[in-house]
Amino acid sequence: MINDLKVPNVPIWKYVDDTSIAERALSNAQAAVTSVENWSRENRMKLHPGKCKELIVDFSKNKHVFDPITVDGVCIPVVSKANVLGLTISNNLLWNDHVTETIKKANKRLYSLVLLKRAGAPLMDIKNFYYHQFFTMHCLSTLVLKSRESKKRHYPS
Repeated sequence: MINDLKVPNVPIWKYVDDTSIAERALSNAQAAVTSVENWSRENRMKLHPGKCKELIVDFSKNKHVFDPITVDGVCIPVVSKANVLGLTISNNLLWNDHVTETIKKANKRLYSLVLLKRAGAPLMDIKNFYYHQFFTMHCLSTLVLKSRESKKRHYPS
């Protein structure tokens, strides 16, 4: 059902029940949001304005002032970073916030390994925990980096 969500002239990313839209600066983002609201009403789906965020990426010297975006009459807060499918995107488009979040997750998982060992958990259980917690995170990071490298090869700067 989500596959029929179309917003004219606006790129959208959809994953199960999570949809992100991108709108170019100096255009009407509210029109794109209104289009999503209309589609939701037609398909009897409820939007959650409390889960919505606006991330503005603006590298101009004189920062643009945009009208607030509303979903079902609720103003959407402007944030400096947002998490999209496990990737932390910041308004300066640097990797720093994402790397910091990844390190925090890894430290929590490492501490869990220590606790399992102290509790006397069987080695096989500790190995399984490691595989499911670290290996999957490493694979995702590798896919993101490999994707970036392949784009560099295809589109030299």
